Amino acid sequence: MVFSTILWAKDKIVIGQTWPLSGPLAPAAKLSAGTTYEMWVKEVNKAGGIYVKQYGRKLPIELKIYDNESDIGKTTKLLEKLILEDKVDFVLPPWGTAWLYAAANIFNKYGYILIGGAGGAIKLKELTLPYFFQVLNFAETQGPALAEIFAEVGVKSVAIIYRGDLHGLEYGSTLIPYFKEKVSKLKW
Repeated sequence: MVFSTILWAKDKIVIGQTWPLSGPLAPAAKLSAGTTYEMWVKEVNKAGGIYVKQYGRKLPIELKIYDNESDIGKTTKLLEKLILEDKVDFVLPPWGTAWLYAAANIFNKYGYILIGGAGGAIKLKELTLPYFFQVLNFAETQGPALAEIFAEVGVKSVAIIYRGDLHGLEYGSTLIPYFKEKVSKLKW
């Protein structure tokens, strides 16, 4: 009898997220990935949930989202709230390079997997992060490919315009050497 009580104790998988639902990042975050997670949860739940071998059945997903108001400090506080107070099973990555960088040590500290989604953060490679997995390209991956395309199609000039945050600085400074190497006629 005790075994069946333990087996059936968990009735859902809770996934947490801090996301810019308001503030200056909100429109871009919603457009790029905001509705993707919600759509995925609906599709998985429609199919009965995620099969969990330990319980021998599918469990539905509950998505718990907090508005970080496009603020890094608020993001880090809300991540710890999700982990320590809400005791979520999994945490989706925050949106943006600087936000990923700020979140990395929190995920590492509590042993949560951090999937690097929207954001680059080459600087994350400088940290010891056994739970970090990058799924999108960094600037150092995108730069050579873009420079090759520019050279192939005969691009003669390039302007790199970026916002002065971690993402913009990282991408801007990383792309220039690749463009200089591949597109010899470019003027800098």
